Amino acid sequence: MESLAHPGVNTTGISILATELDGKRQELLTDLVPSARHIAALADPGVTRPEQLRALEDAARKQGIELSVYLASKPEEILPAIEAARASGAQALNVLASTLLNANRRPIIERAAALKLPAIYQWPDMAEAGGLAAYGPNFNKIGRQRARQLVKLL
Repeated sequence: MESLAHPGVNTTGISILATELDGKRQELLTDLVPSARHIAALADPGVTRPEQLRALEDAARKQGIELSVYLASKPEEILPAIEAARASGAQALNVLASTLLNANRRPIIERAAALKLPAIYQWPDMAEAGGLAAYGPNFNKIGRQRARQLVKLL
């Protein structure tokens, strides 16, 4: 495979590349909260690679923003991480792409709101459920596209 954009062979499939959108969500968050000089990223270390975190930190630094990363690998670590982010002075929260964080979206949205911590999420339905904003693919549309591809394949 030469690249995802130009694989050099015929391919069929769907890739949401949600982790690839973490940087774009950070950029949008700084647009939504322009006064924020300290942003926190909530990450699942089982999903988010260290080089992705470094890229987010570098991008924030170039904008004159401090980025603090808070890790949660189990549900019981999520809310304390958000509280620690707020206690450290974070003015906004980027909830990075992760099935763990998505599965616990309700308590994340509620805690961020209670702490008055503007946050951006990976799935549009998270914004519909009360989160400030989201940027990523629509999960229902992905399912419909998957069904169309399956029909063509069969």
